[in-house]
Amino acid sequence: MRCPVVFVGTLRTWVLEMDKDVSKSWMFKPNCSLTPAQLGWLYLSIVIVTLGISLGFYSMGLWLVLPFAGIELTVVAVAFIVYARHAGDYEKIVIQHREVSVTVVNANKTKTYNLNPGWTRVSLDTKPRVLIKLESGEFNVVLGRFIDDLTKEKLVFELRRALALAAV
Repeated sequence: MRCPVVFVGTLRTWVLEMDKDVSKSWMFKPNCSLTPAQLGWLYLSIVIVTLGISLGFYSMGLWLVLPFAGIELTVVAVAFIVYARHAGDYEKIVIQHREVSVTVVNANKTKTYNLNPGWTRVSLDTKPRVLIKLESGEFNVVLGRFIDDLTKEKLVFELRRALALAAV
């Protein structure tokens, strides 16, 4: 169950100057239409309808419907829990004068990397799937889970340009 992707940021050409106060940022996150609270209400309505139908069959003497309804509700609950855990995932890149900050949130686990723009190298890693790789010293950050390949190519170009301007 994968959400469509929302791209928050701009992919346009850069001005050839970068002031100390100016920053450039990109944020990528899945476009999930339901919040975890809405998902809980949806699950509750599924439980009510499923149990209502199964209890109707149980009252007619078809007791075997109840265990299968329980299995169905358990599988749906597990799927919804996985969905809810990843609803808040995002990747954020902020480039300021002499600093690159990368934040990756995956299943409520936040990792933040602070990189030097002069030492940071940007590349497209094509195996096993096309992802953007930022390398700086001991840090190796992989990004681009939520964007398509064409946008990744544009982003790599824009990141290289922004890093060159921020390193000055």
